[in-house]
Amino acid sequence: MDIQRSSIQKLLNTEISFGINRKQLSIFLRQFSALLKAKVSVDEALALLSSQKELKSLQKILTNVHKKILEGESLSIAFQGEKISGSLFLSMIRAGEETGRLSVVLEQLSYYYEREYEMKQKISQALAYPIILLGTLFLVLFFLFQNVLPTFVNLFEDTGNNLPISTRILIDISSFFNHYGIFLIAIFAVLIMIAAILLRNKRYRQKTDRIIFFIPFISKYLIQIQTGHMVRTLSILNKNAIPFLESLKITADGISNLHYQEELYGMIEKISEGEDIWRTFSGKKIFPDILVSMIRVGENTGDLGGILDETAVFYEKETEYALKSLVSILEPMLIIMMAVVIGYIVIAIATPMFDLINNYSF
Repeated sequence: MDIQRSSIQKLLNTEISFGINRKQLSIFLRQFSALLKAKVSVDEALALLSSQKELKSLQKILTNVHKKILEGESLSIAFQGEKISGSLFLSMIRAGEETGRLSVVLEQLSYYYEREYEMKQKISQALAYPIILLGTLFLVLFFLFQNVLPTFVNLFEDTGNNLPISTRILIDISSFFNHYGIFLIAIFAVLIMIAAILLRNKRYRQKTDRIIFFIPFISKYLIQIQTGHMVRTLSILNKNAIPFLESLKITADGISNLHYQEELYGMIEKISEGEDIWRTFSGKKIFPDILVSMIRVGENTGDLGGILDETAVFYEKETEYALKSLVSILEPMLIIMMAVVIGYIVIAIATPMFDLINNYSF
């Protein structure tokens, strides 16, 4: 018993980041699964996990769940209403309880949330560099307009020489920002606040999400990411014998883009009326043709589950390639844009300076 306790404590020493996120949830589920495989009861496993300092942000939730378990409720019922539980989480836990494969299901959920976390991290990393470049560009421009250009403007005005059109345009832009910069920043901040408020309204958010899908450059990558998430969710639900219609409903509930979600809800209605699954996917711009073809093959061969597993792996790789492609396109574009802007400023300042030097030379 002491050896078992020692092994359990060693297992629980995994470092966990603070804050409830998919990474922390994944680690918790993996630990829970390992404890159940070690023949530790559900209530004892929850008691051990809820006492861990590394799981501080989950302690309240796990304590509540543990209390409900001791009162005789099932694990899936005990997790209802808790902050970490959604329809996917609860359906999977319920399926694990009904089939007697709870430890396996917890391990599958752990892997699922780990992949979700990794995908979000990759998206964040892909967007981080372009955002840093844009931020750097705006800071450089702000510094130039506030501290450098006014000095040259005074110098050029004192000489009384005719300035090139490029220099006059730059001076006008600098003057405009010096006079109205604060107002522009205030207006920009107000617009962001208004956008944030409007996006909380479901009707406006649906319109925004629909528009995003028709922006040529962005839509391609958004479709890859959303499709990867959808297929990955359908795959894990299928592994646990959850009916396809119920799986699609659970998947739709977990989709963040409301336009994509709306399309899935419409498909659920058609499938429930007897339409072929692959036909409901076909003819929609948000679903790639290859996805439709793979689902059609799976439905015709009676191996939809196997096809979903293969498709999930395929789209995980496709999403990674899409993100790498996005970064490889954005980086040179932003660098060229920075070079053009800074180059224009340098030329606009240097040209009259050379003219001034030449005039004094003669």
